[in-house]
Amino acid sequence: SVTGVQTCALPISERYERFHVPITSEPGNLFWCGDECIHMEPGNLWSFNHRNLHRLENNSDQSRIHLIFDAVTEKEA
Repeated sequence: SVTGVQTCALPISERYERFHVPITSEPGNLFWCGDECIHMEPGNLWSFNHRNLHRLENNSDQSRIHLIFDAVTEKEA
């Protein structure tokens, strides 16, 4: 299981939006994007500005499993 703090270092693109579908995510999994901190609860679809600095803190002993996908937006297609 992966715990601790992880930071995103993927290439940034202006052409797409990023989405998360949490499969398993304990309340100790905190997602930071800019100044905002949230817990992405399973059963929801989440979108955020992936162009901002973002990070994850996994403060639980369980793995965090998210389906993450990118989609080209209509306005930029």
